[in-house]
Amino acid sequence: MIDDMASATTGSLLRWERVRAGLTQKQLAEKAKLDEVTVNHIENDKRRRPHPRTIHKLADALGVPVERLLPPSPPSMGYS
Repeated sequence: MIDDMASATTGSLLRWERVRAGLTQKQLAEKAKLDEVTVNHIENDKRRRPHPRTIHKLADALGVPVERLLPPSPPSMGYS
């Protein structure tokens, strides 16, 4: 998995799942019916907040739950 989940991004998680599935960016883009540039930009964190629909398409194409492509939320700064 990713070494430091605290610093994981959607891009690093997407790359991990894509490589794990044995797909190239082009193959994933075709399966998800997206442009290859879109996949590349997400993986390289040039598109830091992709549209939720895009994340759903990528998760479906990879056969993973959407949550696997979303970085963990930062800890709450609430007061106790």
